[in-house]
Amino acid sequence: MLKEKLKKYASRLSGNISNDLEFNANFEIQNGQGKDYFHLKSLNGEMLLQDGISDHPSLIFSSRERTVMELLQLGDDLLDVLLAKPFYIRLDQIDLPEMDHSFFLSSETPTGWPVAYKLKVKDSVLHIWEGEEGKEDISIHIKPSILRDLIRGEVNIPFALIRGQIKVRNKKELFNFLKSFGLNLT
Repeated sequence: MLKEKLKKYASRLSGNISNDLEFNANFEIQNGQGKDYFHLKSLNGEMLLQDGISDHPSLIFSSRERTVMELLQLGDDLLDVLLAKPFYIRLDQIDLPEMDHSFFLSSETPTGWPVAYKLKVKDSVLHIWEGEEGKEDISIHIKPSILRDLIRGEVNIPFALIRGQIKVRNKKELFNFLKSFGLNLT
């Protein structure tokens, strides 16, 4: 079911992306029958979803199918939300710095399904997987009541931090990571 939904997204993305965008994302999705492996890649302005994995991905995503489906069903068409936002950064031109620590993002959907992903950059590849919080992780917990609005880009992040709607643990490492992008918040 997820793969079919992603194929529809890929066909809708075609024609909305640059012809010279180079992007490969590997997906490892756990479902009731085991694991499903496929990749999404851009080719001459088209987004293609194919079986198997790419040898040179920019992103590796591993998750349970139900978690992804729960996120896609937050009440809005996630792709429409993302396409409505202007992208000022070319994805294929981002040089991701290596990360000493993983990010751990947690929340839950309105149905109560837990959302817990870890993010880490290794060898210029962004790895995202469902996982457990580690002691050294930069932990970010998002209250379920704002998750949909956060994805839609409608949350004032500093205000949400002040109100406790977003909580961050290991802030020092977060600031060090942001400094690697040239952002100095101190």
